[in-house]
Amino acid sequence: MEREVLVNRIKEIMDAKGMKAYEVALKAGVRTNAIYSVLSNDKKKCPAVESLDVICKGLGISMSKLFEFASPDTTEVHVTEDEAAWLNIYRSSSEERIRALLAYYIVLAQGKNISIENFDSIKDIMEECLK
Repeated sequence: MEREVLVNRIKEIMDAKGMKAYEVALKAGVRTNAIYSVLSNDKKKCPAVESLDVICKGLGISMSKLFEFASPDTTEVHVTEDEAAWLNIYRSSSEERIRALLAYYIVLAQGKNISIENFDSIKDIMEECLK
């Protein structure tokens, strides 16, 4: 990883947490110069793992969080356990099964009972979703 990318990531996390270098240093138990040394762009090589560990401690994050880069087309969303369970079902289902589940939901949302009497309307909705 390039030094500039890593330093920008540290600065991004600091900005997100509203922290200045002296605050990171204080929480990490080091002098502010140690943090500025890592953040300065005048060096050629990446900071040592030990230095990154100190910065992570000061930021209150894990080393893995430091190296966690979201792609531009993703959004972080917090979900409940039930929502995560539904998301896992969705992600592990075929496209056909997803459309069938959607059709089933539409039928329920219309207040129709899933019964033999309503089979034709359910079948029509499901066929429409499967197109």
